[in-house]
Amino acid sequence: MLELSGFGRQRVTLQLGPEFHNLRKRPIASQIAHLAAAKREEFGYAGRRRRVFELPESESLDKLLGPQIPFFDLPTSMHTLYRGEAASLAPLLVYGGGDTDAGQGSRKPECTP
Repeated sequence: MLELSGFGRQRVTLQLGPEFHNLRKRPIASQIAHLAAAKREEFGYAGRRRRVFELPESESLDKLLGPQIPFFDLPTSMHTLYRGEAASLAPLLVYGGGDTDAGQGSRKPECTP
């Protein structure tokens, strides 16, 4: 699931509750954002709900995601992200598999403040 917020740099807290992951809850129509009255006819409720599940298959979504950051590069990459120097909208953290963790063995990532 991807969430793109219109809150800018304002911090937003979302309480999903402890059951969200444990019970594998999923979005239902009432959890999908409401639109301004002027846009409701153009983007109907059922259409918005359907689109939420179509988006992960969209090639246009792939253009917004990346670059992939290998887990062991995360400490260095986070400094770049926090300083606002990253040129990506939504970087992807890669936990393993393929060449992303080749040669890393059981090495632990180094964390520096």
